[in-house]
Amino acid sequence: MKVKNIFDANQNAKYQVLNINGQLLAEGLLDEQVLISLDYLVAGVYFLRLENNKELSTIKLIKK
Repeated sequence: MKVKNIFDANQNAKYQVLNINGQLLAEGLLDEQVLISLDYLVAGVYFLRLENNKELSTIKLIKK
């Protein structure tokens, strides 16, 4: 999955992949964009959390 930084590119941003229980499955730094492999995840509902120093955005992911 390709994730694009939705925040100002000059700010430090990070991503997190969480399961439905809020357990952290993956995390990393986000520059302009990053490629995140979700191949290891089983079918289900997950959340992609994007965060910088000022903002937080959570996106629901459904893997079939």
